[in-house]
Amino acid sequence: LVKSYASDRCLHVAQRVFEACPEKDTGLYNVMLSAYIAAQDIASAEKLLSRASADGAVDSEMYEMYNAMIKALLQLGDSRRARALVQTMRSAGMAPTCATFNELIDAAAAKGGSAMWEVVDEMEACGVKPDNITCSILL
Repeated sequence: LVKSYASDRCLHVAQRVFEACPEKDTGLYNVMLSAYIAAQDIASAEKLLSRASADGAVDSEMYEMYNAMIKALLQLGDSRRARALVQTMRSAGMAPTCATFNELIDAAAAKGGSAMWEVVDEMEACGVKPDNITCSILL
């Protein structure tokens, strides 16, 4: 229901349905987060991400939410906030994944210069191995 209202651009109704749900699992948080991101309501998306973490969402399920948020920030050109969110992940004991680094590399590649290779070095320092997506970005 939340997804349906969000898809119809009725974000305020989607929010009400979300809040009315007595138990919120990570799937529901993901749907609401996606709705905020689609509406470019980054402030609400950030609050929701913090709330999901505080509500005890499982770390493995939080990766998807963090990565979606990082991607959204990078697409809006806000690499500073995206990097801050990566640091928040680390502080929560969640190491960035290959998907996280791929988003950072892609954004850096779009800007040009050596920043892309700095992210690759960081990826290597974290022990994260590049995948086929990483390679395609670098080409």
